Amino acid sequence: MGPRLTFGKTAGLGTPPLPRPLDCQRTGFMTKRRKSQNPSRTPLGLYLRCVLCQRESEYLSYLFLDCDFTQSLWKKFMDIFGTHWSNVSSYEELIAWWILKSKVVPMPNAWSVGVVLIPFLNWGERNNRKFDARDRSLAASFLALLNLFKDVSISFKRQVSNSQDLICARTVHIPLIPKPAQVIREVWWCRPPLGWVKLNSDGCSLGNPGRVGAGGILHDDHAVPIGAFGIYLGVSNFLAEFWAILHGILLGKEKNVCRLWIESESAAVLKAIQTHLIPWKVQQLWLSLQPFLNSIQWKISHCFREANPVADFLAKLSAKGACSFVWNSDFLAPLNGWLLDDALGHQRFRFG
Repeated sequence: MGPRLTFGKTAGLGTPPLPRPLDCQRTGFMTKRRKSQNPSRTPLGLYLRCVLCQRESEYLSYLFLDCDFTQSLWKKFMDIFGTHWSNVSSYEELIAWWILKSKVVPMPNAWSVGVVLIPFLNWGERNNRKFDARDRSLAASFLALLNLFKDVSISFKRQVSNSQDLICARTVHIPLIPKPAQVIREVWWCRPPLGWVKLNSDGCSLGNPGRVGAGGILHDDHAVPIGAFGIYLGVSNFLAEFWAILHGILLGKEKNVCRLWIESESAAVLKAIQTHLIPWKVQQLWLSLQPFLNSIQWKISHCFREANPVADFLAKLSAKGACSFVWNSDFLAPLNGWLLDDALGHQRFRFG
């Protein structure tokens, strides 16, 4: 047997020293972090300084938020959308602020993508400089960002409503959908024929759920109002339109109307009456009015909201005040201007 070799104190060599851990601050290598260490302050690579600006240590928060190069990209992008850089301390705060801004900036879909594309471009530029020794100027990097937007902008199509939308869309290469030409219609209230009485009715819902009211007004063939009403209801707006018509018919019955022209801005109610599909909640009152309707001449037609301002006002008044009323005279002052316009045949305008 050969000689036995021993190590340690018996051989006079002492205990071999343990290997010394690498110094994170000196080499830049990541070591096991202390529990209190902030991950956003952890160096990312072999170099202490940010390769984009060569000013500070390359921490996560600095690379994506505080670096001069990165901030310049953020600011140039925000200038397109007419907003300004917000001093935030973390990427989470930036995203929360970004979401709030998306409600007020033009082209909100493109704005939302920017919070992803800018860090993506920034990380790619950092790696190109660090590993491939290739760097781009700020202007070239921003042009690359716009090209990225061009690649994904097919999903951002939208109509342009103002000049800011147009400038923003052209800058980030968003395809534009031509806005259809706005249609402007002349609308006016028509007085009933000789010997007829006209009923204009409307329903109103202040929220869903919310206070609901119905209102209507009767005019004679000289455009003179002979009665008005408002009813406070606790039903859906669709039924409020029905209640307005039914109570208007009741008011016409009380005034011994022989020829009644009913006008409503609800196309759904008009169709239900013409097709005899009356909702069951109002069917009993509708059936009770059939003898009166069968004994007179009556018709029903549709009108636009702009030709029905008085009934709309009465419905809202009953809903807001949670009250019902019937007027035969002494109408409120706000109604006088509308009533005069209707009597004189003044037109109103409907857009869209």
